[in-house]
Amino acid sequence: FPGEYRQQAEHVIQSIGHMVRRYIFGNFMVALLSAALITPIFSLTGLRFALLLGPIAAFLSMIPYLGVALAIVPPLLMGLGQYTTAGPFIVIAVTIMVVHFLAINVLTPKFVGHQVSLNALTVTIAMMFWGWLWGTIGLILAVPMTAALKAVCDNVESLKSWGNWMGED
Repeated sequence: FPGEYRQQAEHVIQSIGHMVRRYIFGNFMVALLSAALITPIFSLTGLRFALLLGPIAAFLSMIPYLGVALAIVPPLLMGLGQYTTAGPFIVIAVTIMVVHFLAINVLTPKFVGHQVSLNALTVTIAMMFWGWLWGTIGLILAVPMTAALKAVCDNVESLKSWGNWMGED
């Protein structure tokens, strides 16, 4: 970068790094909240190793597209050896699907968006656009790329209005 823009470029790069760290932290917190919802229901159904399977299911459900299917497999496999009726299997599957739906549609846009200073509308639009453009990889990278774009907009005078639109303030 030319000398007069080096400080600004360094500030943008540091902002991007900070937002990526906060994005990872936000997703981790969403997964923990999901585990806090799933684990007690697993325990109530009498599922063995519920304290282990709840967090595993919660973290697996965070994977775009395949997450729900992957999250359902471990607890259902564990249940095969202990349940004789379909009821507990249905409760386990419905619990994972409902918590996944809440996590992806409510917690992620609100909580992760807040962590990276993006409003929920921006996060939703970014996930739809990047998911449409690049599929699973686009969904995984949607928020970090949009947060990086916001960091650039926040530090370039002619783009500050776009940065304000994408932000929470």
